[in-house]
Formats: sequence, structure tokens, C-alpha cells
Amino acid sequence: MSRGEHAILSARAAASPLFVLPIHKPPKRFCTLLIQWQPQQALITTLDEYKRQGTNAPPHFTMTLYRETAGTHGLVLVRGDVLNPRVVSPSEGRTVMELVRAFYTDPQAHQLVYAFNHRPDEFDFKTLLRELGMTPAGGTT
Repeated sequence: MSRGEHAILSARAAASPLFVLPIHKPPKRFCTLLIQWQPQQALITTLDEYKRQGTNAPPHFTMTLYRETAGTHGLVLVRGDVLNPRVVSPSEGRTVMELVRAFYTDPQAHQLVYAFNHRPDEFDFKTLLRELGMTPAGGTT
């Protein structure tokens, strides 16, 4: 990602370190992930595990930002690591990375992240599902 995009993502991740992200699980279900930002890294677990174990919930996917080339090349490298492929497959990991990037850098999409962290009474999970083209009728895992 560009240095400018990284600056936006980092500032927003610091201000709004948590977010939920449902991912599609065939045939008609979805699994809700919880994103927890730390400096330059997102730890991603399931919402159910986070509810049970809090910050001790094991990450199933991580997203790490490497700034070493930002000054010389204007780019920040992003690496995604699948830690538990039964929860987040490699292809789902790619989707998660794209969605995290979009929700933290796009001004309109970021409104959901901001509401989740700063105005939880205004956050609507069904709106998030609609944004992602999912319907709540499918259920969660």
C-alpha cells in the first residue's frame, strides 16, 4: 500500500482498534471475526472466542504492516499469515486483508468502524452485512 494510505490506516487503527468482520462460509452461513489492531499488526480471531477469552483469544489470522520501504519507495508492505486454516483459509485471508484495508481507508466504509468503536449504540450489524452483500438469514458460526 502507499505511504499515504498507510498513514490513514494507522491513524484510524489507533483511534478505532476493534472491528467485526463477517466472512462467508458455505453453504449459507458466515463466521464473524474480530479485528484487534496493535501497532502495525492486526490480530484476527472469532467474535465467539473473543467473547469467551477476551484478549487471550487465539489469533487465527494476522495482518502485519512493514514500513521499512516507506521512506525509500513510498510503499508499505502488507503480509497476511493464516494461523488456523480451519477458521480462516488462505483465500478467506486474502479477502479479509482487502476488507480490512477498505474499511480502514475508505471514508464511507470507515463510518462503520468508527461507529463500532465510538458510538456502539449507532452501530448496526445488519448494515454491515448489507454492505458486504450478506443477509442475516444465513446464520452465524
